[in-house]
Amino acid sequence: MINSILHYLCILQVFFVLGQERPKFHQKFFKDGSLRYEWYTQNHHPVKYWKTYFKDKKEHYHRTFNAKGKVVEEGWLLNNTKKNFWIENKTNKSKGQGFYKNNLKTGLWKFYTKKHLDSIGEYKLGRPIGEWLYYQNKQLVLKKNHLQNSKNYTIKEFHQNGVLKTQGKYINHKKIGYWKEFSPNNILLSSGSFINGLKDGYWHFYSNEGNLLEKGDFKFGKKEKWWLFYNKDGSLSKKCELKENLLNGYCIHYVNDKIVKGQYYKKGIKIKEWNTWSSFRKDYKKLNE
Repeated sequence: MINSILHYLCILQVFFVLGQERPKFHQKFFKDGSLRYEWYTQNHHPVKYWKTYFKDKKEHYHRTFNAKGKVVEEGWLLNNTKKNFWIENKTNKSKGQGFYKNNLKTGLWKFYTKKHLDSIGEYKLGRPIGEWLYYQNKQLVLKKNHLQNSKNYTIKEFHQNGVLKTQGKYINHKKIGYWKEFSPNNILLSSGSFINGLKDGYWHFYSNEGNLLEKGDFKFGKKEKWWLFYNKDGSLSKKCELKENLLNGYCIHYVNDKIVKGQYYKKGIKIKEWNTWSSFRKDYKKLNE
């Protein structure tokens, strides 16, 4: 039974291979015998490329096709070097269009997704320069301003209502320096610095109403040292020692700015707890440090 199935599959494979037409090469000429068109077809549609030549031009117009006969890219070529205007189809739903000089993108380029503008900006010697704008559903969502090279840039990201969402700088594609994040109502949500893509130094975090929620130090992207946590009304809730994002040391709880209890943690595990200020005061030696 298995041998019969394998034999049948082999026969189908042979018919499939035989049914595949090999690419055919075509040429057409002007009356003076000079080349006018050059192209390939396979299974009744163009493949590989189609070249169109002109008597008054050194360059020719070039279309590249995929195996299904869809245009992958088209534009002007001179000695196999891209120049002037080109259209590049990344997928059936996205494409870019702009100019080339000596095989490098130059000047204004536009990229589209599903016929809607996706991004727009300029190239120089094949690298993006200056300010680039990025869109989603026709809405501006990002402004990227390139600095010395394509790896270094500042960004402004926007909410769907157009309000600034985040702003900061990248060096070698990693966040660096001072960053801010805002809510759709233009309320500051967080602020602090990055080093090599990781939060570092003192940070503040706020609620959607603009109330301070917590603040403290980061080191290599993880919470360290003393952190202060606040209630919705802005009063201090607790002050805790952390190490690598884990409670590690004392955690002091407050009500109406008065200490009500204390805890001691080691690597995120609670070791001891004092339920009154008087009992905690006897053991806590770091108070008011």
